[in-house]
Amino acid sequence: MSINLDYIARKSDLLNVSWLCNKEFFMFRVIYKLICFFGITANAIAADYYVATNGNDASSGSIEFPLLSLDEAISRMDEGDTCYLRGGRYRQSITLSNKDDLEFRAYAEENVVMDGTVPLDLSWTNHTSNIFKASVDEDFWQLFAGDKMMMPARWPNARLDDLSVWNQNDNWAKVIYSSSKTDFTDDPTAHSNLETLGYSVQGAIAVMNVGSFKSYAREILTHDANSSDFTVSAVGNRKASNYQYYFLEGLLDFIDSPEEWYLDQDNNILYAWGDTNVVWYGKTSDYAFDFTNCDNITISDINFFATTVRFSGCLGGTVQNSQFLYPSCTKRMSGISGDEPDMTAFIGGGNHVFYNNTMQYADTPAVYMTSGSNNRIENCLFEYIDWSSADLPSLMMTVYMRGTGSIFQGNTAHTTGASAFLDVNSAVQAFSNEVWHTGLVQNDGSVVQLTIGAQPNSETAYNWFFDNEKYGARFDASTAPGSPTGSNGLMHHNVGYNINAAIMQKGDDHQCINNTSFDNSNNGIIILSDNVSTNNGTIVRNNAAERMGSHRKNNVPLTDVMDHSHNWNGYDYASADIRTVLRDPDNLDFRPKPYSVLIDGGKVEGIITSGYIGSAPDIGAYEAGDSFYWIPGRKEEIASRPIPPNQAQNVKSSAALMWRKSLNSQSSYVYFGTDSNAVTEAGTTSSEYKGSYVNNMYDPLGLDGGTYYWRIDESVEGEIKKGDVWSFTVENSVNVPPSLSTSASVLDATSAQLNLTTSDDIASLLVLEWWEENGSSNIVQIGSWAGSYSHSLYNLDANKTYLFRYSASNSFGSVWSDVLSFQTDNTSSNTNSSSENLIFYDYFDAEYIGLPPNSSNWNSQITLNDGDIQIIQQGEDIFCRLYNPNTGSSGARTVLSAIDAFSAQSLITVSYDSYFAGDVNPSGSFFLGAGIGSLASHHNQIRKVSVRTYSETDVWNHFDWIVNQTGSNITYQVGTSVYSITEGAFDLWRNGELIVSNSTEKASNTQNTPLDETTPITAIGFSANKNDTVNWYIDDLEVRDTAYVESNVSPYAQWAASHGVQAATNDWDGDGIINLVEYGVGSGPRDALDGPQRLPYLTIEESQIDFIYHRRNASNSDDLNYILESSPDLTTNDWNVWNPIVKGSESLDNTIQRVTNDIGNITSQQFFRLRMELSN
Repeated sequence: MSINLDYIARKSDLLNVSWLCNKEFFMFRVIYKLICFFGITANAIAADYYVATNGNDASSGSIEFPLLSLDEAISRMDEGDTCYLRGGRYRQSITLSNKDDLEFRAYAEENVVMDGTVPLDLSWTNHTSNIFKASVDEDFWQLFAGDKMMMPARWPNARLDDLSVWNQNDNWAKVIYSSSKTDFTDDPTAHSNLETLGYSVQGAIAVMNVGSFKSYAREILTHDANSSDFTVSAVGNRKASNYQYYFLEGLLDFIDSPEEWYLDQDNNILYAWGDTNVVWYGKTSDYAFDFTNCDNITISDINFFATTVRFSGCLGGTVQNSQFLYPSCTKRMSGISGDEPDMTAFIGGGNHVFYNNTMQYADTPAVYMTSGSNNRIENCLFEYIDWSSADLPSLMMTVYMRGTGSIFQGNTAHTTGASAFLDVNSAVQAFSNEVWHTGLVQNDGSVVQLTIGAQPNSETAYNWFFDNEKYGARFDASTAPGSPTGSNGLMHHNVGYNINAAIMQKGDDHQCINNTSFDNSNNGIIILSDNVSTNNGTIVRNNAAERMGSHRKNNVPLTDVMDHSHNWNGYDYASADIRTVLRDPDNLDFRPKPYSVLIDGGKVEGIITSGYIGSAPDIGAYEAGDSFYWIPGRKEEIASRPIPPNQAQNVKSSAALMWRKSLNSQSSYVYFGTDSNAVTEAGTTSSEYKGSYVNNMYDPLGLDGGTYYWRIDESVEGEIKKGDVWSFTVENSVNVPPSLSTSASVLDATSAQLNLTTSDDIASLLVLEWWEENGSSNIVQIGSWAGSYSHSLYNLDANKTYLFRYSASNSFGSVWSDVLSFQTDNTSSNTNSSSENLIFYDYFDAEYIGLPPNSSNWNSQITLNDGDIQIIQQGEDIFCRLYNPNTGSSGARTVLSAIDAFSAQSLITVSYDSYFAGDVNPSGSFFLGAGIGSLASHHNQIRKVSVRTYSETDVWNHFDWIVNQTGSNITYQVGTSVYSITEGAFDLWRNGELIVSNSTEKASNTQNTPLDETTPITAIGFSANKNDTVNWYIDDLEVRDTAYVESNVSPYAQWAASHGVQAATNDWDGDGIINLVEYGVGSGPRDALDGPQRLPYLTIEESQIDFIYHRRNASNSDDLNYILESSPDLTTNDWNVWNPIVKGSESLDNTIQRVTNDIGNITSQQFFRLRMELSN
């Protein structure tokens, strides 16, 4: 098999990026203008129409003669057509049905605004004091003086510009709790007392948060002046006796402060306290675009003011790169209360995309996606959303994503009203979001709210939740005893601080892995065990929390029905502060401190912990030594979210600089110094320039006390996006050079581990020098590191003496360690030896054909009913068959065990060939087991693997099953790669490919004898019980007392297996980069954020043009060819091998290098591409 991956670049003064991808090839192109690839497609004959504010609907609709109205453009458009809007403000509302495949976009980079307001023709007269009035003709429900929103007159007062509308304690009134849904009594506060108001509020609208996580807008039916009692039409519910807030709108008497207004609809008179010298505008339109049964509609780069979009019954609606300002609001000023408000909506359909948009000041939910599948909201900003939160759908949320396969990723959100932020009714992927200050005007709730039906197969990961009275992520259920709960949800790598709790899980069989929480009002991680939820089977692993338990607040340990271990719980350390184990959480550095017990203190949890550094995963959300620091939230046009935060004080001397890369960043240019002006003006020749980085971390290797300034410029599509200048202050500094201690550990005859420990928290640049005695030196540039480090050497010669030393250098000095020596063993141990270390085998010889297998090997053979075990022959093949054709109380049963067939072993590999004959449909959980006796009835098992999942019907597969009972972690080598198995776990290889990593599968029922993670193995066996059906062929069985894998798989296959991905042409993380490219450039196939940073790019500095790409080092990419090619055009597909001058190569880590090539002097148009070729 050969797969080609292409990257194309053209020399130009202006560089833009676009993609082309199909099953035959994958291209990335950097070009000056759009070019048609490989002939004419359907889109080649699609028409473009242009609309402008000075157009004419009688014109042709060309760019020279644009149309005036969108309606006219739509009337001419067919499938595949595009409507370009020229810059300007459009007060048009489009309603369209049953028309597909249309695109609406702003032309070039012109500012296009769809405006839902109309200018009001007002003749102001004074009403009283500062209040003016004017007659109006239009019916409007939101008002702007110029571009400033006016506040509907209300009591008690609150403003939008100072955010007091979200402050219930100081700007809402209260009622006394009762069970009545119609009768209410005001509860006076320091700022509100209905009884002393002095007039009747009958006819006003009360916005009432009296249902905990539900609020209602109701007209006041009765109220007498100087009374605290009033009635309304019934609300839906009364809950939370200590949370009974309300405010009033809809009376002229409420105007008593600047920027308030009231509309007398009966007499069409507007009253306002505001600037009467500006133009006033009234909102008259809910939707600028309202589509019904229209599929594949795209809206790009169009902004919205006081209006928004709605898709009803549509498939594939896309809205991207847009700004929504005041997009939606209630119609209470029009006297409408109790109705669900209009909002940005995707009603029905599916495959909708809301990408790279900003939404601000909506007094409704932000986005409402009601159903369908595969909806995505990504890289959006939601801020200042819904300050009344009344009469919303369902549980009342800010973002609704209902339907299957939803993805909410890379978003930033803050200052929202509704109790919970994200509402789903099916499994969701909520990745890399940064959320704070939510649920401000309702009780209860969480940021990610997962009810029972939404929990199975959901994944909430790599999020920051902070500064919030709500939960971060919650698996919720009723509090009524005996109520049902959810199961099988996953939360991992989340950070939560200064909130109610980072994680709250009710239910069973969930996973809570590698999360970090601190400074929370309740227990930071709550795995609840009460009269509703027990969390039976829930895995709680590798978490770092100041307070973690099975109770909301109290120190109640996790229970025995939960699978919990390898956590750092402050309760276990005398309520320790997490700052004792994290680098600087107050300045958003959540990495483990060097020497922290968190480092390598975790346990492997399959794909969730893949890519860890060291002997085991770290505890907590971040991995020490990782060169990339994940920062969630929306990527902006320039670098953002600096760490340390801008103007931070008390920053540590060991601080590293980290930032959120810009959208589509290819590399980051770092400028750093002590002079603000110098950093502001610095270029790449300045001393403040510290280099170009593909990752998002620069470590200055120690800082003196003082104030520092820094700037990140981003290279995006060939353009440099200059960043803001940030600052921070280091108060105290320990100006001490590094000191080192070293040691060596001989692993076997051909490998050794060279160990280093540095003296403090400040990172140093490490260099390793090693050599064979009387031989030449080898230099390893390790890079920046703090704490303990180990470097493994392989393929050494047996019985030889080697010497080594480390150097470390940072801002405070440099040092070499003493030279140490070690000697390798004099016997070789080869993991992949095919004959050594055998302790048991059976090749099922011909002498037993038609009989059970040799009883001296298999001394426990059980067959019941129709079950049968015998050696059979098919053609020239001879093998053992386990025949289990039926199930039920009288079903077949077959157990084949080798008891005490070898001496007790703490590490074994069981290798065998396996085949499931298709005449019996394999079902059930038949297994291969390792234990201490007969494996009948699931007893005596130390470990088992249910093999049905991993085998195909009518296909032979070879398996190597490696089981570790040594009581410690082990490593083994396959090819050039090293793998590790934690204590009490196993790896399973199929046909030379790792398919199960660090599993702890074993029998679920009680063992005859207690077995633990160090119980030696004395038996193996195969079993199919009464509930299993299979016709299972087994051959060439071998057991070794070492780790063994029969065939060396390709480096790509090893990489793919370790990351949990498969085919080279698949794109697991949906970032547009298939797995083979991710492998070739060193990005993560399950991380949509890092791929684009590793793609090839051009740099232009004055007359110098360089082609830069990432590749794997030759030592670990012998299955992948990198071919550079060039072409003068793209019409002939005529590519020639290109051999540029290599200017340099920089190792980013042990596997990836960045290569810079000099394009040279080019006088005509040229295209360049990088082709990757993978062969089996």
